[in-house]
Amino acid sequence: IVPIFVKMFPAGAELPGPTLVVLAISDSIRFRWYLWIVTLSLIVILLRLAITNPKGELLWARLKLRVPVFGPLMHKATIARFARTLSTLLNGGIPVLQALDAAGEATGNLLIMNAVKATKEKVEEGRSLAQPLEESGLFTPMVIQMVAIGEESGSLVALLQRIADFYEEEVSIMTKGLTAMLEPLLLVFVGLTVGGMVIALYLPIFTAVTQVGM
Repeated sequence: IVPIFVKMFPAGAELPGPTLVVLAISDSIRFRWYLWIVTLSLIVILLRLAITNPKGELLWARLKLRVPVFGPLMHKATIARFARTLSTLLNGGIPVLQALDAAGEATGNLLIMNAVKATKEKVEEGRSLAQPLEESGLFTPMVIQMVAIGEESGSLVALLQRIADFYEEEVSIMTKGLTAMLEPLLLVFVGLTVGGMVIALYLPIFTAVTQVGM
């Protein structure tokens, strides 16, 4: 489409800045497409290398929980997986230390996994489950309170199941809300992008017509 508009531009006319930007992007895609592929490939490779080393993986795990909008969603999903896995294993008669190992792995987040591992070590020392979870700063007050009540009352499995149910429902509600919000935002973004390109391509023509009219 862009080359067609270029043929319509007045010969020797000075092109506006927005038009030059659109033309530059178009030319780079048409004639230097290989540079885009190489650049994107390098970015993907570098990101993979960054998140596969221990420090990078830990940083990535922390960022996933802190990113706006999606961070809280992933955090709640992680807590739900932890509670669901732990309750299922304990209900099946698996010892708490082994259950904690599996529940930590099930979260899929290195930051949470490390916190659960530290919790397991403190439970081995004779401490309660709720205290080290609270000290990690990664579990909500509701989770801590319900775990503490469950330990004291002997109903830990039931309360872990309630925690999992609650956060799974929260994740479902948030996912639906985000989907409903992203659809119109995506439409607006596409509309603005296409509209901006069209305006940028028509600007030289409008300018030439205006000058002729004067």
